[in-house]
Amino acid sequence: MRTIMAISLALLMVLTLVLVVIGATPKVMVNPCIFTSSFTKTNETAGEIGNTTWLHTVVVSSASAGGYLRLFDRDGSTTNAEIGRVDLGTLNTYLFDVCLSSGLTYITNGNAGGVTITYR
Repeated sequence: MRTIMAISLALLMVLTLVLVVIGATPKVMVNPCIFTSSFTKTNETAGEIGNTTWLHTVVVSSASAGGYLRLFDRDGSTTNAEIGRVDLGTLNTYLFDVCLSSGLTYITNGNAGGVTITYR
């Protein structure tokens, strides 16, 4: 009887220890309100941001007269529709909030001041 009680107590202690370790494991939370950003100040024929599922905004904080930014729902060689074209000559925040199917590719021309793209 004592042997059965000792084994039961040992199993109970092991189970308690396992539950404590599992409970102490940090949980990774993905906050949909936090975006990643990418800044570019160069002219690119095909800048790509892979693994992107959501385009939030484009921020032009330093104007480049005559410059533009074109955005595509694209990743690698898969090209879908053009999402939009942004005038880099005007300081502004352009809100897109659009779902992307295969990543984001952008093309900049006349990009002397720089542009920031926020996404997730």
